[in-house]
Amino acid sequence: MKKLTLNTSLLVAILATLIAIPGHYLIPEKRFLATPNPTGAHYLHSTPLADGSPAGYWLDESKRQFRCVYEEGLGYHYYCSFNQVQTPSRVKGIDLSGYDHVNVKLQYSGPTPKIRMFMRNYDERYSTLEDDNSTKYNTITIPEINLNRETTIRLTQFKPAEWWLMQYKMPIEESRADINNVLNLGFDFSDSMQPGNHDVTVEKIEFVGDWISKEHWYLAILACWLLGMIIYTANRIRLLRQKSHYDHFVINRLSKKNASLKSETEKLRRLSTVDPLTQTYNRFGIDQIMSSITAATDDQGLPLSYSLILVDLDRFKRINDSRGHDAGDRVLQKAAEIIEQNIRDDDYLGRWGGEEFLIIMPSTGQQEAMEIAERVRRALELAEFEPDDPLAITASFGIGEQRDQEEFSATLKRVDKALYNAKLRGRNCCVLTE
Repeated sequence: MKKLTLNTSLLVAILATLIAIPGHYLIPEKRFLATPNPTGAHYLHSTPLADGSPAGYWLDESKRQFRCVYEEGLGYHYYCSFNQVQTPSRVKGIDLSGYDHVNVKLQYSGPTPKIRMFMRNYDERYSTLEDDNSTKYNTITIPEINLNRETTIRLTQFKPAEWWLMQYKMPIEESRADINNVLNLGFDFSDSMQPGNHDVTVEKIEFVGDWISKEHWYLAILACWLLGMIIYTANRIRLLRQKSHYDHFVINRLSKKNASLKSETEKLRRLSTVDPLTQTYNRFGIDQIMSSITAATDDQGLPLSYSLILVDLDRFKRINDSRGHDAGDRVLQKAAEIIEQNIRDDDYLGRWGGEEFLIIMPSTGQQEAMEIAERVRRALELAEFEPDDPLAITASFGIGEQRDQEEFSATLKRVDKALYNAKLRGRNCCVLTE
């Protein structure tokens, strides 16, 4: 029977591998449409013309349509560019290193033979807030033949501009493009221009890449086989060892260490169900609680109903960023204590992940759950965090009651949506599920 099970498992693994090998091509590509920019921030930057007016101006800003004027005799230091700001921060940009290529579509009218595309990357090793030009200038030249149609550019084709490498005395190790913290990107005209009007419309900038590379995909398949072989080998060794020792060793050891095993079992049970930081239940513990609730019945023999409250500390990332992770841990511990003090003895509190907590309330309707959530919200808002350097902490709440025969995952999904709506309403509020 065991041999039949092993052969069946092996056959299933082989079939799964044969399906997985070409399966990478079925995974949809990840896409990031940079234009139009979600922040809506873009601007033109240019040198002045002879009369003092800027060389670049908008023809239709809503369509990202602009004109760069180049006059005879402007000299060497001409510059006219379209800049799209990807983030309001001056140091924290977006990571584009996980993408493979960018699809660009520009409509152009004028006598230029080329347009440059650039991406500015901030890195504290060489970038400073005092010098905007210190962000690495990664660029590629788009020839005239690629204008007025969609063009695909591999991100490995971008290189730092030579003038930037020379100006900031960069070592040869930095002569590769960095795009893991891009603050802004755009298109520009520089020296060696043809006189006239150069009209550009930026229609599309779309970054495309794989969610998982082919190399990692096939490596994962190989790792699964290696893991399976290790598990199989370890299991065979375990069975042989059990067979060789059998009754005498096992029974004798269990009788001598019965008390010790009970103690260790209790420790392991607690470690497996309790979050070590907040001393609330972890996800595994929450699963155990929900299994008990869904298996229980009331006095009429009907399944127990329950309500859920999902709590998310507002803007918690700022605490870690500004105060450090130790302060963040203390805030989480204090928040857990406050929540525990303001719920009922029959309720369960668990850390759902990060700065999220889940309150499970058996035999509770959503209105009563709403009242308790509001009580917890006020307690958090009024509590004193970090007394030596006080912090104001608030939280957003999603509240919902289980519907008839509804699975826990479905109830949680509705509650999570209510929490999302609480965030949209400005945070520090309680929202019921629809």
